[in-house]
Amino acid sequence: MSPLTPGKPTGSTGTSPKEDMALTAASRGLPHSFIVDGQLIEPSLRHLNKDHQWVNELLKQHGVNQIRDIALAQIDQNGKLYIEKNPSRESDTSSTPH
Repeated sequence: MSPLTPGKPTGSTGTSPKEDMALTAASRGLPHSFIVDGQLIEPSLRHLNKDHQWVNELLKQHGVNQIRDIALAQIDQNGKLYIEKNPSRESDTSSTPH
C-alpha cells in the first residue's frame, strides 16, 4: 500500500478524485417535468420558456392528440425529451368506435 501524500486526496479506487470523475457518464442534469398525470404544469412551462403551442407541436410529433394522454413528459438540461404515454388512456382511445 502506498503512503498518502498530505494535500493529495484520493478517490475510493486509490486514484485522484479528478480521475474518478472521468470514469462516470456525463450528467443530463435535472429533468423538468412539464406534464404529470395528464396535467400541464404551468410553472415548469414558464421556467422552460415554452408555451402551449410548443407542447401541442411536441405532442403532435409523438402521435399524441391530447395532454391527458401523457403520464409524464420531461425535458433535461440538454434539451432531450422523455415522454411516457398514459397506458390507460391508450386503451381508451383504441377502443373508441370510428
